[in-house]
Amino acid sequence: MSAGSERLNITNIRQKENNLSLGLALRINFPRNHQNTFIKTAFYVTPKMMIFDELNQKQGAGRVNNLELVAGQYIGSGKIQPFYSLGMTYFETPVKSFGFITPTIGIAYKKQMELEIAHFSPLFFQIQDETPSLIPTRITFNYFFKAR
Repeated sequence: MSAGSERLNITNIRQKENNLSLGLALRINFPRNHQNTFIKTAFYVTPKMMIFDELNQKQGAGRVNNLELVAGQYIGSGKIQPFYSLGMTYFETPVKSFGFITPTIGIAYKKQMELEIAHFSPLFFQIQDETPSLIPTRITFNYFFKAR
């Protein structure tokens, strides 16, 4: 289970405040010699985000879906471990879809509770878009249930 807060200032999503995102994440930790390495997939939904439809010149609230696939590594072996990861994030709005490269850093407690900070770097967008290269960060809290 995960929850996060994000503010996007992209061509068709212009947010002035942070919006709460809720979602599910699945993380797989590698065994043995690679025990600090992981892959994670997450799906977040941000309801009622203000979306600007450039084609019809209208603004309204819409739902933004966010799919993320990352690979990362924990540093150290204690109960509290910092980590870093790099992945792809795909946003889907009622108007358009776009992707980002997503570097993240964070801190984890027993690899169960994580607080992470992610930065979105534009990857796929049209040449005429005015997507800024510095998009405000996303802060996410994840709690993972152990499955044995």
